Order: sequence, then structure tokens, then C-alpha cells
Amino acid sequence: MARAIRKSAAIVLAAGLTFAGVGGVAIESAVAGAQQTVSTINPNNSRSLTIHKRFGAETNTKATGQEMAGVPGQAGNGVEFQIELVQKLDTPADWEAARTLTVENATADTSFSPQTKTTGADGVAGDAYFNNLPMGVYRVTETAVPTGVIAGKPFLVYVPMAAENGDWIYNVHAYPKNNTATIAKSVKDAGIHNGGNVEYTIVASGDSAAGAGVGDNFVFTDTLPAGLDAAGATATPSFVDSSAGTLVANTDYTVTKNGQQVTVTFTEAGRNKITTANKRVQVVISAKYDGTVNQATNKATVTAGNTTYTSNEVVSHWGNVTITKKSSAGAGLQGADFQLVQCQAGAGGAWSQVVGTQPETVGTTATFTTGADGKVTINGIHVQDYVDGAAGDAAKYCVKETKAPAGYVGDDNLRPVNLTVANKNASVEITNSTSRNLLPNTGGMGIVLIVLAGLGIVGAGAFAARRNAA
Repeated sequence: MARAIRKSAAIVLAAGLTFAGVGGVAIESAVAGAQQTVSTINPNNSRSLTIHKRFGAETNTKATGQEMAGVPGQAGNGVEFQIELVQKLDTPADWEAARTLTVENATADTSFSPQTKTTGADGVAGDAYFNNLPMGVYRVTETAVPTGVIAGKPFLVYVPMAAENGDWIYNVHAYPKNNTATIAKSVKDAGIHNGGNVEYTIVASGDSAAGAGVGDNFVFTDTLPAGLDAAGATATPSFVDSSAGTLVANTDYTVTKNGQQVTVTFTEAGRNKITTANKRVQVVISAKYDGTVNQATNKATVTAGNTTYTSNEVVSHWGNVTITKKSSAGAGLQGADFQLVQCQAGAGGAWSQVVGTQPETVGTTATFTTGADGKVTINGIHVQDYVDGAAGDAAKYCVKETKAPAGYVGDDNLRPVNLTVANKNASVEITNSTSRNLLPNTGGMGIVLIVLAGLGIVGAGAFAARRNAA
């Protein structure tokens, strides 16, 4: 009998089995070689399992079943663990059966009542302790977690467990991977004015978008702020790691809209695909800005299982520029055309258009014409000191006159726009003269008449000179 048990144990250990869930987070059966046998197990030794939970840090150190010193992270209290006996290890047949065990195919042994412990409840921060355990393979499942923590994946563990030096570990220590949910939201709004599309990206970090963290419910929800067109918005989920595959609309997920709320719900097929890939998922939402507001503040939520997590807040800022065109006498001038261009300051303080750039389109036009009062206001221009959700230098803009009112000289100088978070209503005033270099500039046909008159004078002089010569 002992020989048969030795043979079975050697088969299991030599196979180097890893007892783990989908994510591969587990205690590995350390392989001491085929010489390790259950005949060396001392049945009088007490057996236990201690689960150590840490938040806020990961370690690449491989767990061996023995207690480890200096594990990084904060002790994770309040995590509830349940253990189930899924395979006794009393006979050769038991050891043979253990070879094919996985988290998914293992079934609970009804002779053992599942035990539940919460980390920190026994007075040791971050630890859950199970003692007086019969020999066997146990499935460990996180059944409850604090707010903001994603339940880790179930795993299997031997008690006792073979050590690398050939001994048996009777008091097994497990360090399951910690998954703290952090929903990160970012915004791309650089150079986006009225009529342009603001892009939000929502990423569930850690494993809140993979494996056990998905559960039977996985939903991204974003209530877009006023000023963004939710009805026309697009929502596109994908794996953060594109090599993990693609997510297909109406097969892996659905998109619904209700007022300003955009919701992406993953189907069972989509959740299974995410679980199999074990990769994070992101959702990119693109919505048109309509220029009606000067600030858009936004958060998103992700629901995994029965827990909803809230992202950080992102903010976008815009402003308005009023251009006033007037005569030297102070009267407003109608019919002056302006463009908004990216510009840079040069030597002596002169501004010039950035080479290779085109006039900015704001709303539906790139040309803005003064009205009867000599004014035109451009609404919804991106500010210059806050970009993509953070303080920083954005593109600088200048007002460029492209056509003067009839009878007036155009101003060739670019006028910078001082549009900031603190100054969202900027103004630019341009005075036109009816003369340049002592010559009247009337614009339009006035210029033509002056030129023709000049030609007439030259022609008359030439005729007189020829007559006198004759």
C-alpha cells in the first residue's frame, strides 16, 4: 500500500502541477523530485492554511507555501475567504485524481463543511487563518471584499504541501494576488473647439476588467456633461493590449443611450472573451462639443459583479473671443473678415502664423465677419493654459484679418488672443485707417479707381511730353 501511495505521489509531484484559477494566481506544488513520497508525511502534525492579503503593491516573488518576509503592500483587512475541500489525499486513488484538478472542474467534498474567515478578524492584520485541516486539496475563494477592491481569482492549494527541499509544509502560507480597483479616466481635448469631438477613455486598472473581476455583470457608464452631444456619441470598447483580440459590437457588447448617459454593457460572450484573454478593457467615448458651455466636468463608473467603482474627474475648458473692428473715429465697421490661426511670437514681439497650419474651424466656419456694430464673437475656443485634463501650455491663437471693410486698409498684424481658465471672455480690438503711406485706402473699387486715376495721370504726362518734343 505504501509503495502504491509513493508511486502516486511521485507522479503528481513530478508533473509539476500548478493549482490555480484562470489568472494563474496560486500556490505552486513545489517539486522536490520523484523521491518525495507521502510515506514521509507525519499524520500527527497539525495542518493549517494562512492566507496573507496585501493591498497596493505587487511582488514577482514566487510563493512556495512557506511564510515570506518583507512582502510589500498594506495589510488587506476585510477580505472574506472561503475554503472548500475538493479532494482528499488519503489513498493512491486520491493522489491520482488530484492530477487533473482545476478550479473549474473541482467539486466540493460534502464530508467537509466549507469554512469562512475574514482577514484581520483574528487580530493579525491582513491574515485569515484556517487550522485543524484534514489532508487534501482546497479551493480558496474570495467571497466578499471591501469597497474599491476587486475579488481575486479562486485558486487551489495542497495541505500539506511539498517543499523544494524534500520536506513537507504542514502550515501552508498563501499570498493571493491583490486586485485593487482603480478606474482611470482621461480626456483628449487639445485643439478641440466648438464643433470638434472630445474623446474620453475609461480604463479599469488592475484586474477589474479581467478574469474573476468581471463576474456576471460588467458595465461601463458615462454621463456626459452638458455641451456634449450624447445622442451622436460613439462608444468603442477594446482590449488595452490589442494583441488580446477584438470586441465585436452587438456580439460582445451593446451600447445604449439615455439622455446624456452612455452605457456599454458586456454580454455573456463578451465577458467570457475578457475572462479567457485575462486582459484589461477600455472604452473610448467620442462626443461633439457644441460651444454652449465653457467647462465640462466628467466622471465615469464601472460595475463589475455587484460592485460599482467611480473614476477620477476630468475637466475641459473653453472660452469666447470678441473681435471689435472700428474706425479711427471709434465707429464700428461692418464687413471685416477674420480668421483664428495658431501663432507664435517672434523677435521684437511680432506674431506670425505657425508654418504648415490652417485656420481653425470653430463651429461650422473658419471665417468670421463683423456685424453692423463692428463686432463678431467666436464661441467655444479651447483655452491656452489647460489641455487634456491638466494645466499646461496648449496652442496659442491669434486673430488674423483677411479682408478690410470697404474703404479701409486691412491690418496685416496678427493679434494674440489671451484665453485662459481665468479669462474665458477675451477681446481683441482693431482700428482701421483710411490711409496708408499718405494714400487713401478705400478698399474694393476705391483701390481700382485710384490705380486707374494714377495711370491716367501718367498717360497724360507721356502724351504732353511727346507733343512738346514734336
